[in-house]
Amino acid sequence: MNSSIAFLLIVLNLLAGSADARAKMKKYIWLQEVTPCAVDKSYTQINGSFRYTGKGTFYLSLDMYSPKDIEHMYFFLDLKKCPTKSKTDDCEVLMSFPVGDQCNTQDAFFRYFYSQFEPPIVCPLKDKHYQAKNVIFDPELFSTFFRGLGDEEWLHVSINGYPDEKRAGKMEMCLGIIATMKKIRIEDKTGRKRNQ
Repeated sequence: MNSSIAFLLIVLNLLAGSADARAKMKKYIWLQEVTPCAVDKSYTQINGSFRYTGKGTFYLSLDMYSPKDIEHMYFFLDLKKCPTKSKTDDCEVLMSFPVGDQCNTQDAFFRYFYSQFEPPIVCPLKDKHYQAKNVIFDPELFSTFFRGLGDEEWLHVSINGYPDEKRAGKMEMCLGIIATMKKIRIEDKTGRKRNQ
């Protein structure tokens, strides 16, 4: 009798372990918001939307309007780690750095996106409307920025654009991104899909 119970417990333990192995979780970068942070109508206006496609990948759509011709656009990134998705006094500055003239397409930090706009983004930017629809955005390309980010913490990114590399002129563009890390179920070894 005791040996039968022991055998049953061993079998149940093995089945539970097998289920845990199949239901493995992986951390993915999770976009929460892509919003313009500039209210001045003389700024280049950028709006963004996205939809999740599974396994940490998103389709990103961007809508940009330049109210004037722009010869150069130097981007500066500010990254903060915050305890909530709202900016508070508790946010910690992680890094702040320039990413160069986005009109220099060979060295542009976000050049991956520019050719996917219609019309393609080429400097000088003209007084016109630009759109990019359903661009595959792989957050893993930017995983460096998420190192050290805890499960309950949020990354706030500000992308600020200036006409000069010393930021002496007026800011011409601003985009805010909020993201975090989420655990998402991945496929088990048999290829059977799990909920994400």
